[in-house]
Amino acid sequence: MIWYETDEDLRNEEALMTAYLRRINRDHYTLEKMPVDLILDYALINPAGKVCAVFEVKHRRKAYHSVILSFYKIKMCRNFEEEGIPAFFLISMPDRDGAPRLYCYRVGTASLGYRWGGRNSRDKREPLADIPLSDFDDMGPL
Repeated sequence: MIWYETDEDLRNEEALMTAYLRRINRDHYTLEKMPVDLILDYALINPAGKVCAVFEVKHRRKAYHSVILSFYKIKMCRNFEEEGIPAFFLISMPDRDGAPRLYCYRVGTASLGYRWGGRNSRDKREPLADIPLSDFDDMGPL
């Protein structure tokens, strides 16, 4: 567990991944928590043991018009993409009525806009990709 991930964060991440796998009919695949040095959250493993995709997963309690992801996480996603392994950013956040929805974004190689920001209290200021929620696939309610 990364030092700022709580047990609740981990449960939320796993629940989102499970919901996503059901949506794409891959609930017979295995999820593996990625090592901390690879900075992404999960690898999706098919029944033959092949890594099929990697994921960064976020759970938000408040709705936003865009979602931020660190430059370093984008870079790691693109490293996997260059190796032929799709990389996704999966997020849940409430819709206008407060019901949680699932959104998915394939990182790919498209140019993204970056701004400076991050966690002030954790000395974690860095370039951040600001991805409009309209660029995500809406996977529906959770």
